[in-house]
Amino acid sequence: MLQLDVTDPASQCALAARMKGTPVDLLICNAGVNLDKGQKLESGYPSAMWEATFAANVTGVFMTIQSMLSNLRLSNTPKSRSSARNWAHKQSRRVVDISTAPARQQC
Repeated sequence: MLQLDVTDPASQCALAARMKGTPVDLLICNAGVNLDKGQKLESGYPSAMWEATFAANVTGVFMTIQSMLSNLRLSNTPKSRSSARNWAHKQSRRVVDISTAPARQQC
């Protein structure tokens, strides 16, 4: 098992380095945090909590896809977009088409 702090660029670079040259058939970005659970917007949802949530749930997904893009492109048996969409639909998640996205710059 590989560990990754999705909010940490250094952790993303370490994962990319460890996985260099390893094909990945499908990347599922399923991690997330719910830091605001029980918070009331008007009285208890501090901006730092919003920033931490956004860093994990949005920016973290973006950086993970960037970090693993080269690996996804190496796959000889990639999961089709339609298969991924069907899986995503069942999981209520979005699927990102990485076929034409630029790869992350070197760490």
